[in-house]
Amino acid sequence: MTAELALVLPVVAVVATLAVALAAAAGVQMQAQEAAAAAARSLSRDGDERSALRVGAELFPEGAFQISTGGELSCVTARRSLGLPVVGDWAVGARSCALRWGE
Repeated sequence: MTAELALVLPVVAVVATLAVALAAAAGVQMQAQEAAAAAARSLSRDGDERSALRVGAELFPEGAFQISTGGELSCVTARRSLGLPVVGDWAVGARSCALRWGE
């Protein structure tokens, strides 16, 4: 093994680990967006926060949800903290708003 290879190999391993971790975070981000959108749509239809949180939790079980309403919009934020190798704790989240029906 040459000295150059011995120096490059750990860097390649760290970059590969980071790439896999970021790909996993992107997948969780997509789940959060889907759950927030579904929960916001549910909330905009019937105004029932409990029902909206249930819809979000079905799609994003490990997520924490926050609901906000104002004006004509019903908004839901979904968040989750991920422990990623190399990076450490990373918060992933998404926010989605829907126009309230019947108002």
